[in-house]
Amino acid sequence: MTKTDREILDNLDMDKLAEVITLVRGLRKIEWVSSRSTGERTKDGTEIFTMPYPIYPECVFDALKILGSDVNYLKYADKVRSKDISRMSLTDLRRLFTYYLRGERFCDGLIVEFVEDGLMLKALERTEQIAEANKPR
Repeated sequence: MTKTDREILDNLDMDKLAEVITLVRGLRKIEWVSSRSTGERTKDGTEIFTMPYPIYPECVFDALKILGSDVNYLKYADKVRSKDISRMSLTDLRRLFTYYLRGERFCDGLIVEFVEDGLMLKALERTEQIAEANKPR
């Protein structure tokens, strides 16, 4: 276990992790708000519409923040996104969660596939597995 992994583990709230895992386990589909008219028009009379966007339950954001954030996540984003979750370290998992959390700001719906494909749950379960294996005896 690296020093960074130890620091992450020392700050991990195991009760919150267990709660978030239970809630994420129950997620099957993320609801979207469809495109709709705002009721406004541009100067040339063109009707203005909003783009569709997902409505995430709070537990999704709690899950993505459970390990804190990694300011260097972009440097490692391609590596972590292609890595097998069952082989990730806590540092990798933190980078992965940060990638999805920050990426959603630029791409509505980025988190949807992460949740609906079960990858978020796998990442949370991997987090729990590492924490349990490194619990003081």
